Amino acid sequence: MVSRKFNDIHSSFQYGKNVTIGSNNVIMENVTVGDNVTICHHTLLKPGTVIGNDCYVDSYVLTSGNCTIGNNVIMRYQTVIARNVIIDDNCFFTAGVKTIFLDHSAQETEKPLHIKSGNYFGDNAVIMGGLTIAKDCIIGACAFVNKNTLTRGVYAGIPAKRFRDIKESELWWKK
Repeated sequence: MVSRKFNDIHSSFQYGKNVTIGSNNVIMENVTVGDNVTICHHTLLKPGTVIGNDCYVDSYVLTSGNCTIGNNVIMRYQTVIARNVIIDDNCFFTAGVKTIFLDHSAQETEKPLHIKSGNYFGDNAVIMGGLTIAKDCIIGACAFVNKNTLTRGVYAGIPAKRFRDIKESELWWKK
């Protein structure tokens, strides 16, 4: 159910079936949300944000617009998704994760940050723009990712480094 009480929702907002929206949200023009999506309270979805099916958007989540979020993506409290970010399916962002549109030299990059499927991000991780986060990685809490990752690895630290491989049984989205 889409409630307009205490929300500022642009008339161009498009949404699917079984969408639940809390209060005190701002949803700007040309935002699209799929089926079975929950948007909690105090979120800001800027123009051109696209969210797939079966997603959970916790309170105080911010998108900078012109970003695409796949299916079965969970964004917990205070996650920030910058513009020019592509998130594939089955990703989990714990509290305070930040993506930014700047590259490692603090310049805006035209190349998108591409987060491939099956990734898990620990609290307050920061991911630079223009990178590719390979499939099925775990990014540790407070990690600063400034380089592309390789598939199925655990990354942590400032800057983030690969510590070990991930086993099939450790993939969060297959449990």
